Amino acid sequence: MSHYSSLKEVEVDLHNFQRETAKRLVINTIKESYYKNITIIKFITGSGNHINSIEEKGVLYEVFPSW
Repeated sequence: MSHYSSLKEVEVDLHNFQRETAKRLVINTIKESYYKNITIIKFITGSGNHINSIEEKGVLYEVFPSW
Protein backbone atom coordinates (compact mmCIF):
# COMPACT_ATOMS: atom_id res chain seq x y z
CA MET A 1 0.00 0.00 0.00
CA SER A 2 1.33 3.42 -0.93
CA HIS A 3 1.81 5.98 1.82
CA TYR A 4 0.25 8.52 -0.53
CA SER A 5 -3.19 6.99 -0.10
CA SER A 6 -3.61 8.77 3.24
CA LEU A 7 -3.10 12.22 1.75
CA LYS A 8 -6.14 14.45 1.66
CA GLU A 9 -6.51 17.19 -0.90
CA VAL A 10 -8.85 19.97 -1.90
CA GLU A 11 -9.18 22.00 -5.10
CA VAL A 12 -10.44 25.59 -5.16
CA ASP A 13 -11.30 27.29 -8.44
CA LEU A 14 -10.93 31.07 -8.07
CA HIS A 15 -12.22 31.94 -11.54
CA ASN A 16 -14.88 34.67 -11.53
CA PHE A 17 -14.14 35.80 -7.97
CA GLN A 18 -13.26 39.41 -7.23
CA ARG A 19 -9.82 39.98 -5.72
CA GLU A 20 -10.84 40.44 -2.06
CA THR A 21 -13.37 37.61 -2.14
CA ALA A 22 -10.78 35.29 -3.65
CA LYS A 23 -8.21 36.31 -1.04
CA ARG A 24 -10.64 35.57 1.81
CA LEU A 25 -11.45 32.21 0.23
CA VAL A 26 -7.74 31.34 -0.02
CA ILE A 27 -7.05 32.28 3.61
CA ASN A 28 -10.13 30.48 4.93
CA THR A 29 -9.35 27.38 2.87
CA ILE A 30 -5.82 27.22 4.27
CA LYS A 31 -7.07 27.60 7.85
CA GLU A 32 -9.84 25.04 7.43
CA SER A 33 -7.52 22.60 5.68
CA TYR A 34 -5.07 22.78 8.57
CA TYR A 35 -7.75 21.79 11.07
CA LYS A 36 -9.05 19.00 8.83
CA ASN A 37 -5.55 17.60 8.17
CA ILE A 38 -5.83 18.31 4.46
CA THR A 39 -2.27 18.18 3.18
CA ILE A 40 -2.66 19.30 -0.43
CA ILE A 41 -4.49 22.40 -1.63
CA LYS A 42 -4.75 23.23 -5.32
CA PHE A 43 -5.79 26.80 -6.10
CA ILE A 44 -6.78 27.54 -9.69
CA THR A 45 -6.31 31.19 -10.61
CA GLY A 46 -6.30 30.87 -14.36
CA SER A 47 -3.44 31.89 -16.58
CA GLY A 48 -4.30 35.56 -16.88
CA ASN A 49 -5.34 35.49 -20.52
CA HIS A 50 -8.75 37.13 -20.08
CA ILE A 51 -9.71 40.75 -19.48
CA ASN A 52 -12.31 41.45 -16.79
CA SER A 53 -15.13 44.01 -16.81
CA ILE A 54 -12.84 46.91 -15.84
CA GLU A 55 -10.18 46.09 -18.41
CA GLU A 56 -7.80 44.30 -16.01
CA LYS A 57 -5.96 41.23 -17.19
CA GLY A 58 -4.70 38.39 -14.99
CA VAL A 59 -5.52 40.05 -11.66
CA LEU A 60 -5.67 36.90 -9.51
CA TYR A 61 -2.80 35.30 -11.38
CA GLU A 62 -0.62 38.31 -10.53
CA VAL A 63 -1.61 38.91 -6.89
CA PHE A 64 -2.04 35.32 -5.67
CA PRO A 65 1.64 34.72 -4.80
CA SER A 66 1.63 37.69 -2.41
CA TRP A 67 -1.27 36.30 -0.35
